[in-house]
Amino acid sequence: MVQFFTVTLCISIIGIVSLFVLKQIELSTGSVIFGGFRPKINRFFKTCLVIVERVIPGLAKEGFMHVLWRMREAVKVVLARIILKVETTLQNTLHMLRDKFNPKHTRGEASAFLKEVGEYKKQLENEETEEDQALY
Repeated sequence: MVQFFTVTLCISIIGIVSLFVLKQIELSTGSVIFGGFRPKINRFFKTCLVIVERVIPGLAKEGFMHVLWRMREAVKVVLARIILKVETTLQNTLHMLRDKFNPKHTRGEASAFLKEVGEYKKQLENEETEEDQALY
């Protein structure tokens, strides 16, 4: 990394010194070096400036907005999956609690005591209906 910066610095210093030397030659001789190429070079660098100032920031903004849109969509998907997982967990917990506290009733044979109580209840109901039908 240090070598890269050192080489870049040396190339920059050589370029600046070269420009000073060319300018000194122009001033001492009175002639313009590369005079015919300057308008073309000017247009080229003006185009480069427009690209750097307008096109690249516009592309960067579009790219940034696209990245934000993708992130927003990813967050939506993650939240939906989390909510689905929580819902499934709650449903499983609810079913487990229902099974635990509400045991299934089976239709088996009743005990002799329950049969007696049931018959007694039926007799009481029959007596009440007979009393309701009696005329006083």
